[in-house]
Amino acid sequence: MLLECPHMRINESIQNAPHILNISFDGIEGETLVLEADARGYAISSGAACSSEKRKPSRTLEALNVPEEATKGTVRISFGRHNTVDATADLASLVLETVKRLRKMRLYAQNAT
Repeated sequence: MLLECPHMRINESIQNAPHILNISFDGIEGETLVLEADARGYAISSGAACSSEKRKPSRTLEALNVPEEATKGTVRISFGRHNTVDATADLASLVLETVKRLRKMRLYAQNAT
């Protein structure tokens, strides 16, 4: 489902933890996506764990050659044994819908100026 989203990239490396999905969406702020997910009961985070207190891109994202614009729209989703297929599908739908809405809002704001 998320693979249908244009201007999205999955950030992975050889040492990627299989239970963590790090994904970037161009044209949005990851923090806004985090807040939307939180409002629906999902705990995701923006950026990478090693830079959660910083405002600049993490060393991990830099090492993966994630473009600076994309780092702003990066979220990290961790999965565990208590996650269900249905909850995961619901989160994917939420993320996709939210990204589309945030991009429309950004485009509208750019055109309004």
